[in-house]
Amino acid sequence: MKTIIGLFEGLQARRHAALRTEVGELLTTFPKLARERRPRFISSFNSLHLCGLGPDEVQHSSILAWLIDENANHAHGNMFFKAFASIIGLKLDGEAEGYSVYAEFAGFESITDIVIFKAGDFYISIENKIKAGEGWEQLNREYRDCAAYAESLNIPTDRRIVVFLTPDGRQPITGNPKKWVRLSYPQIASAFNSVPYRETSQKLRFFVEDWTATIKNYIP
Repeated sequence: MKTIIGLFEGLQARRHAALRTEVGELLTTFPKLARERRPRFISSFNSLHLCGLGPDEVQHSSILAWLIDENANHAHGNMFFKAFASIIGLKLDGEAEGYSVYAEFAGFESITDIVIFKAGDFYISIENKIKAGEGWEQLNREYRDCAAYAESLNIPTDRRIVVFLTPDGRQPITGNPKKWVRLSYPQIASAFNSVPYRETSQKLRFFVEDWTATIKNYIP
């Protein structure tokens, strides 16, 4: 019996020693592993993900309208608007100043996510779809609203642009695809990330990068 007990105690002692060795090795290598993995965690950090920004179209439209607005407090004037105009094919005259930007614009037949216009020059209507579907005749109604307001502002017909913005640039369902400019968020990301940010505006650059990166989660 004493022999059996001795063998058992010896086995337990060897197991404990092996366990102490493994734990010691883990404690020794863990800081190194943490240091190696830290850059990957930092590079994937997104402040807007942390704040819970999801696929809410109203929130994303508000951000886009804020960036496009030359009078917004991002202090970059019309730089983002000029970048946006270039990807939708709108040629701008002069400095492209004095335009108006409205989010959630209530028209005669619909509520448009964003409208941008300058009397006598151009009118842009943007329908922003991330995950929600289109409503009944939604884009046709918005198109008619665009035409009506543009007419009242003496906008030439070739300067009236309706934009269908989605994560992947898909084709609209409730509007004539030939009349709508299809635009994707990756296109906006490419255009906005190439804006010449001022040296004192690193915070804005990081914000735009984080914002455009959030949309990648919703690309089919």
